[in-house]
Amino acid sequence: MAASFQVREIFAENEMMTADICVTPRPTKYGDTVSDFPSFLISAEHPVELIGGVQFLHGVTAGAATSHSISIDLYRVFHKQRCFELSVSQTETNPNVSDPPMRALTPAQGKQLDGSMSQILHSFRFSD
Repeated sequence: MAASFQVREIFAENEMMTADICVTPRPTKYGDTVSDFPSFLISAEHPVELIGGVQFLHGVTAGAATSHSISIDLYRVFHKQRCFELSVSQTETNPNVSDPPMRALTPAQGKQLDGSMSQILHSFRFSD
């Protein structure tokens, strides 16, 4: 398993960024092709997350192929007329696809990783 934390600015294509554009899941573009699906789904269980005293929209996305999977929790906010996205990603590979099989994280190690990533996420602050 691998995990990452990312901060990026989201830009509107051919229009001025607004709060609605920032937090609306839009289809992903691949060159001239547009996906049939939104780039993320808004979490029904936990749609808003308080990070550094600021409310972020919480979205989720995931994918899997050839014994690999990825899950991403993303957090968007429109702050000072700009759109920002924080994301926590976790990737996994089926440990049995290699020879010899890879070691998998124990449930306790997985819980520790989740806690560490949550601490990193919640340490984010805007410097005003």
